[in-house]
Amino acid sequence: MKLILHIGSPKTGSTSLQKSLYANHDLLLEKGFFYPFFNDEFNHNLLSLLVRNSPPTRQFIQGNIKPPAYYEESGFEALNKIIKQIDFLKPNTVILSSEYFFYDLNNEQMEILKQNLFDKFDDVKIVLYIKNPVDYYSSMALQTFKASYITQGPYVPSYKNIIQSYSKHFSTDVIEFSSQNLYQDDIVKDFYSRYVPEIKQNVPCVRMNTTISVESLLILSKYQSIFYRSQNDVFNQGIKKAYKILQYIEQENKLFRKPKLKDWVINHIYISSLEESRYLKDTFKIDFIKKPFHLNDSIRGDKKSFKIQDLFEIDQKRVDEILVHLLKFIASIL
Repeated sequence: MKLILHIGSPKTGSTSLQKSLYANHDLLLEKGFFYPFFNDEFNHNLLSLLVRNSPPTRQFIQGNIKPPAYYEESGFEALNKIIKQIDFLKPNTVILSSEYFFYDLNNEQMEILKQNLFDKFDDVKIVLYIKNPVDYYSSMALQTFKASYITQGPYVPSYKNIIQSYSKHFSTDVIEFSSQNLYQDDIVKDFYSRYVPEIKQNVPCVRMNTTISVESLLILSKYQSIFYRSQNDVFNQGIKKAYKILQYIEQENKLFRKPKLKDWVINHIYISSLEESRYLKDTFKIDFIKKPFHLNDSIRGDKKSFKIQDLFEIDQKRVDEILVHLLKFIASIL
């Protein structure tokens, strides 16, 4: 029996993939593939508690806080439920997916996973989609600004350490997440074409994560810093409503534009990721450095936290236009 463990990375369409696998559970099973589920969850984040003693990162609960009992269920309890399903169904291949395994596992943590999960399979395949470090930071920063008016400065994902923590034990596929590389420019179809080709033609293109422009996020961050300053980094109901209103305004008036990091941020990430980029190019033929950059660029001063206007190019005219439409919207409901 084979295991395919998809571990992300973050902001590469994992939610879309997981919801597709969940929705196609019966069709997959007909072809010998089993995508387990429990507690009505479409991912396997609880399994990460096998090696992480607390819910991993604020994203685990952001905007969707569960009752205490949810978090009390251990990774081992979740694993036991999955193993019982596997023993009953006896599939050819089991597919698991959780970004919370995108983690630099130490030897002890890997041994726990091997003894309790991996050793139950004859063959294990780790699947990891990775973004250009610049796009990765941009996506993570924009995600943070949905619930916070500040974020940390530019950083680089630890692709090399995470990949090596798995690849020294198991076959590991590292796939570039880019429109040129994905099958039909869609991670869902790409994953099926690579690992479940029997049903790839029956899978609709699904895009789960929607966003708003940096101009709208700037307005949102101002709103939060004034009305929810004590709740920074919490995607509460007030922020959710404001976000949806701004999203509606942009869609109705075609005001969205693709975010662009400032040049100093891009240069800093490229400089910081040189070792990672060499490793990816030499090992997987993935070349993320495709434009020149200036070696003398670095983080500005000693700042540890940044506002959205520090990191992204802001079109002030577009900000003003969104504000005008926002005032009209408010007036229409009063």
